[in-house]
Amino acid sequence: KYLKILKLNQTNNEDSEA
Repeated sequence: KYLKILKLNQTNNEDSEA
């Protein structure tokens, strides 16, 4: 569960930076 959330958060963070 946590791994999935972490992966999703990472992608979202990259999107926010871009």
